[in-house]
Amino acid sequence: MMSHYLRVLMVMTLLALLAGCAASAPHEQRAISLQDGDEIEVVSAGARYFTFTLDSPSTVVLESHTHVGQQTQVIPNARLLDAEGQQVARAWDGGRGHNFRLEQHLEPGVWFLHVMNPFACDGERRCSDLDYRYRVSLDVIPD
Repeated sequence: MMSHYLRVLMVMTLLALLAGCAASAPHEQRAISLQDGDEIEVVSAGARYFTFTLDSPSTVVLESHTHVGQQTQVIPNARLLDAEGQQVARAWDGGRGHNFRLEQHLEPGVWFLHVMNPFACDGERRCSDLDYRYRVSLDVIPD
């Protein structure tokens, strides 16, 4: 039989762990830094977070670029998030070849881009059998 003290200790430990998990959002922990003019290649299935910082009001252009012949299995889409993780904009296939293109005027601050491939690893094939390469680019146009 578990003592009252041990049960209280376990509950307090669990609450502390949960509070720690809630204190920092996943997009902040896993974000890949983007700079103006960057083009970063992603080589595996799954969601990715990117981050960039603006020092002044600017228009940003965020795009994905897939390789020729991949338009049926690699269809990246994106959500633009503010520093608190709130969605500001989203883009599906507004770019060329089922790629996303997001053009947005933004205020100074820290921003996040959440990129997903909704058709990756659909259970019919193993993820390692497929090539999910695509690139994500950022261009900043100051006001």
